[in-house]
Amino acid sequence: MIGRTQDSWLKLLAFVAVAGVFCAVSLPQSARAEEDRTAQIEKLFREGVDLYQQGKYSDSQHRFHDMLALDPRKELAARLVDEAGVRIMTKMMSDLRMGNDPTRVWQLYNQYKRQKLADKERMTKLVQRLVDPNTSDTERALLYRELGELGQYAVPYLAPYLKDATHEEYRTVARIAISRMGTRATLAVIALLNHKEVLMRENAVLVLADLQPLDPRAIPALKARLEDPKEEATVKGFADRTLQRITGLAPAAWKSASAYYYDMANRYYLDRPGVSEESEEIEGMLWHLNDAGELITVQYPLWAWNDQMAEDLALAGMGNAPDNNDFYPLWACIQGAQYSKVKDLMDIVNEQPSQNSFSAEEKKDIENWDKKMVDTHRLAAAVGKEYCNTALNKVHADIKRYPGHGRLPQVGVFLARELALLDPAGDLLQASADAAPGAPAAAAIPVAVVPPGGKQIVLDGQSVCLDASGKVVATASGAAGANGPAAAGGPAMPVVSSLVAGLESSEEAVQYACALALASINRFPAKWAGSERVGAILGRGVSENKALQVLLVEEKLDASNEMRSRLEKLGYGVSSAVSGRDALVQARSFPPKDIAIVSESLRRDLTPEQLLEEMRADLRTRYLPVGILHMRSDHTAMQARFSPDMPLVERESDGNDLKVASEAIAAKRATESVPKRKAHEIAVACATALANLDTSATYIGLDDAVQNATDALVNRPDDVRNPAAIFLGHSEGGTKKQPAAIKLRAVFEDTNNAVELRRNALRSLGRVQRDGVDDVYVKSQADPDQQIKDIGAEAFGQTSRPGKSISDLLHQERIDKEHKEK
Repeated sequence: MIGRTQDSWLKLLAFVAVAGVFCAVSLPQSARAEEDRTAQIEKLFREGVDLYQQGKYSDSQHRFHDMLALDPRKELAARLVDEAGVRIMTKMMSDLRMGNDPTRVWQLYNQYKRQKLADKERMTKLVQRLVDPNTSDTERALLYRELGELGQYAVPYLAPYLKDATHEEYRTVARIAISRMGTRATLAVIALLNHKEVLMRENAVLVLADLQPLDPRAIPALKARLEDPKEEATVKGFADRTLQRITGLAPAAWKSASAYYYDMANRYYLDRPGVSEESEEIEGMLWHLNDAGELITVQYPLWAWNDQMAEDLALAGMGNAPDNNDFYPLWACIQGAQYSKVKDLMDIVNEQPSQNSFSAEEKKDIENWDKKMVDTHRLAAAVGKEYCNTALNKVHADIKRYPGHGRLPQVGVFLARELALLDPAGDLLQASADAAPGAPAAAAIPVAVVPPGGKQIVLDGQSVCLDASGKVVATASGAAGANGPAAAGGPAMPVVSSLVAGLESSEEAVQYACALALASINRFPAKWAGSERVGAILGRGVSENKALQVLLVEEKLDASNEMRSRLEKLGYGVSSAVSGRDALVQARSFPPKDIAIVSESLRRDLTPEQLLEEMRADLRTRYLPVGILHMRSDHTAMQARFSPDMPLVERESDGNDLKVASEAIAAKRATESVPKRKAHEIAVACATALANLDTSATYIGLDDAVQNATDALVNRPDDVRNPAAIFLGHSEGGTKKQPAAIKLRAVFEDTNNAVELRRNALRSLGRVQRDGVDDVYVKSQADPDQQIKDIGAEAFGQTSRPGKSISDLLHQERIDKEHKEK
């Protein structure tokens, strides 16, 4: 019996051992990758500290920089700082030779410590001790300091004492505690200005007056208090004095609350300088009052915080002045900004999951946000096509005002797509419904968008927009042409819409989006400003998917032109940057770049090392592969200066040598890189738009598009070649029939091509070249594909031929020929 028991135990232990091995082998790859990443972060941090203590400051700085590029979690950074000791971290932060990286690590440490200390039970006790009359002045001073360090986390626990009607000393102590938090408390206190109790609103205003430094973010909400007819006189009095202190202006110089709300919302939407620092200081938190009047917090990822702020401020502005029509276009822009930002982050997460800097928690957060992005289209469309049109015009103006802005072009693309869906009949183009194709074009009158329920009239050569009540809301000067409408009526004048204006945008991505939208509408009874541009842009888009898109960064003009010429001979697309700062703008701009080649001699504003550091700091450029351009004689020195792993490109290289060097850089990309995918998507979209265009009823110029579509029949994927071939048939080759016919014939005759592509090429060939295709017909009838035989016959039948020619062919190809000839 004992023997059997021992035997059973041995079997059980063996089973457990095998199960343990199985579980170890089955450990998810993602968990292993996260463990490896954590181990690498720990290794880099410890090496950085050791190297600093050895006096190897440059090597130490590189270790910290590489560590931060892996984006360590706050709790991990805090554990490592505790391990190293506060003294050594303070020493590194004060050492100029270490740069800003130790400070960034310390910020992560502080954030984690604050969150850990911000325990509900602990903060409740701290606040109760603070207001306790038995607390000594010395202890209260320490409590002020501790609560000040906790900052925004402590405000909800102090706020209830601001409305305590029976204890003035409680209100005073709470005000002092909050005011000592500085600007970290501002947004929470602003939320209290909407509290239902007057005493809370009064003390909230007084706290805003006490904050140091005075915070201009409080201006819109304070002005709204002054404009509210139901607000108490005491609150208005406090708000008036506080506003004068913050603005430094007399009341007569103040703008309306809605104007302040708009300016503030626009600032966060545009992510102007200082916004990202605010999000870090406030750690992504927003405050609201619940139905019970309690202050509650919502925490957002830092990258999403500015758009949520913009949304909140826009909604507050709408609530303050529903008839202020400026907010609705801004709202559509905010939705576009959120959509494009999340989609970009999803691209980064999906492109290189083993190399991106997101933790598993952050990836999940981004994926959850991505699911919400379906609502951005609904929320943008809900404001109506007129406001979406105004929103796109705002984007055009903002692009001119803030050149190189990373998000604005993508917002423009979002809005152009929305307008194509919202305005399929082209109502916003204001084209005359009475004009027939071929009629002379009417002169254009630039106008502002007519508000919903309003109308447009032309008076004394001016386009005047009226709102629903008949009030003039905008005018735009423009002389009416001979065929223009009179003030009393007449056909509407064609005007430049935001889509047409987008054809002249400095951002190519916006050009493509607007051209695609206009091609999908294609309701133009007369020529219009920009009609020639649409075809040219779409044609260029068909060719957008270059073999490689290169960013060349070189300050010397002659050297840049020479290298650019060599790269373009290889079939690469090249964008040139004349300095490091220019390179950062170009790297984030359209067309998407596959690689960057950076001169080792940059000096104008950034050195090559500084440029690489800035590129790694930005998620949009972090994974752009970079090679260093140098003289051949400096090869060894360049390896020592940068790293043995850094790809190098010799200035003297040309032809195949340059191709090999460029492809070595490109090899560091993901297998399916985002830039390549986006360029290909544009090529497919443009080719498809041309194929779907009704060429018999359009004023869109097509000659440039015909040339590009012809070129695209060679060395392009089939999802570009197929619509390109179809378009050439619809356009009948335009004015370039011969080159188009030659390429179409070659595509058909190459039996290595897919059957669908050969069919499309043959069908279009019959429309482009109707004469001299008899031999093509013969080849088509010998093809094993029945559809090709049918299409060949259709192509042959489109041209009238002598009866003898037709008779010979019919005799050759008649049904059941074999039996009839016996």
